[in-house]
Amino acid sequence: MSRFANQDDPDLVALARSGDRAAFGELVRRHQDAVFRVVVRTSRVDRDRAEDLAQETFLRAYQALDRFRGDAPFRHWLFRIATNLTINRVTTVAARTERRAISLDEPLRAMDGERTIEPTDGRAEAPDARLERGELRSALAKALDRLPEEFRAAVVLRDVEGLEYDSIAAILEVPIGTVRSRLHRGREALREIVTRIYGVPALETGSDGGVR
Repeated sequence: MSRFANQDDPDLVALARSGDRAAFGELVRRHQDAVFRVVVRTSRVDRDRAEDLAQETFLRAYQALDRFRGDAPFRHWLFRIATNLTINRVTTVAARTERRAISLDEPLRAMDGERTIEPTDGRAEAPDARLERGELRSALAKALDRLPEEFRAAVVLRDVEGLEYDSIAAILEVPIGTVRSRLHRGREALREIVTRIYGVPALETGSDGGVR
């Protein structure tokens, strides 16, 4: 058993600040998968580049440990670093202009409710009985990739990572009202892309607008 098994993140941060690199290594171990997911889904880069960005996220976090105030979970602080890093880096890549982001000013089909962007699990059928869940997952991922960065980041943090609105607002450093607006427009665009471009009928929704 790890010597850090009974210590929470604030304890590990304190140890890391005092020079205990093993403590920071434990923080990396705990959060690397979640950080990688955020990087992958908020960027338009391949897996190797995503891994580089995830590593850079932790490097920047380590260098900035003294600036971590502890008023939000450490994971959310990492998400802020990762989101800012990926958006800033990706916007400088020339290949970005080769993709056509959907215009959010186009008429989009409104749908009520929320759940999660992830496809349904084995207990329920996929929205389109003609498609395997793997195909639907691929369509969702491709559709998500077409969203502008600011809308994609909001959708990923809410519908993939399950964060609350106030946490997303803190990570993106915008008002909660802006988070809600970005989520609403991003979800509508996502449903429209999946339905219109990838041929999947209207996706199921839950109580807050997210697609599943």
